[in-house]
Amino acid sequence: MTREAIYEALKTRLLTLKPATVKDVSRVWRHWEQVDHILQPTVFLEERGEPIAVESGTPAIRSLEVAVWVYANRGNSEKQVPSTLLNNLFDAIDGALAPDPVTGFNTLGGLVAHCRNAGRNDVFEGFLGPQAVGTYMVEMLLNTDNLPGQQQYVFDAGTLFAVPNQRPDGTATDRTPIRIGALKGVVLNVSFAHSYPSSQLAFRFNAGDAGKTVTGNARTGWLNGYLFNQIMFGQELQTGSRHVTTGASQAVPASPHQITPTPPGGGSFAVDMGVVSGTTGLPLRKVTGSPATGQYSEAAGVYQFAAADEAALVAISYLYDLAGGSKLTMGNKFKVDSPTFVLVLSGSYNGKQMTVQLNRCITKAVALPTVVDRFMIMDFDFEALADSAGTVGTINVAQP
Repeated sequence: MTREAIYEALKTRLLTLKPATVKDVSRVWRHWEQVDHILQPTVFLEERGEPIAVESGTPAIRSLEVAVWVYANRGNSEKQVPSTLLNNLFDAIDGALAPDPVTGFNTLGGLVAHCRNAGRNDVFEGFLGPQAVGTYMVEMLLNTDNLPGQQQYVFDAGTLFAVPNQRPDGTATDRTPIRIGALKGVVLNVSFAHSYPSSQLAFRFNAGDAGKTVTGNARTGWLNGYLFNQIMFGQELQTGSRHVTTGASQAVPASPHQITPTPPGGGSFAVDMGVVSGTTGLPLRKVTGSPATGQYSEAAGVYQFAAADEAALVAISYLYDLAGGSKLTMGNKFKVDSPTFVLVLSGSYNGKQMTVQLNRCITKAVALPTVVDRFMIMDFDFEALADSAGTVGTINVAQP
């Protein structure tokens, strides 16, 4: 850990905002009254401390905290809202410190484990006249504690790769490696089965090896059609996709009392998924003839309502097709060999790395759970088999 290099790397990231968003970025803090309004917006970095979390039996988790002071002055403009200036600056800092889209981490070029917002920003606007002041709190989680003679540890979720081996029918397939991003975590289990001789003795006196199994579970918030097909289903991935829209409430127009919804993204109407009252939330009944009050009919994406329901609020849901995206059709084919893939799991800490390579894996189960107020985290279970050379894989651990 080199503190000065880390702080300078943070400053360098924020300097990308200059000159389009800010006029200067400095590590020499100055009071806002010492910064003329024509020199603003300005950003100052203030070192706040080095929190250390210590738990018995594990290495200390160290962080560096920085308060990024943001000064913005509206000058003599009475129409300019001070908080608007701060909001735009905070958005720009979010962008400058954005994590890698695949790993979900900003390592400042490998200097830290993660540079991120510390969970709190403070805004002071309206108290200082035309002057607005904000603090954007940054936490930099370190990836080393510089303890000599330290043994191998692994911190955070690590990285996971899958490389397709073959299609279920044994033919060659696209072997493009897949790095599984937004990784929540991976559990790798090596189980041992034993056979025991029976006798009149109370305790077992011997054991034979009855087999070993390598299984695991990976959790990721990253959904990808290529991943589904290449390592899970091994069927045909097609261009194009089908989605659903619930639609906003709208009033039934005057005669002829019809609504033709426009699918998002230039898509085309596919299948009706029902209509509910925009007032009560209760469903309208679908009929094939002329609808009465509380009913509707649909033909080729045109929704017909009763004259008595004119001006009533309705919400239409339907499936629509898009040219973009990908679609995997899960066909009911004959049972064949499962698609196999190479799996590589790697984790590191303090400059040392553990890497597990499993040469021939199959997917055993896939779960897509939705949860209120949470992102969907996909679970997929896998099992490792021996390859054609009789090798299951390797476990590689860096030496101290």
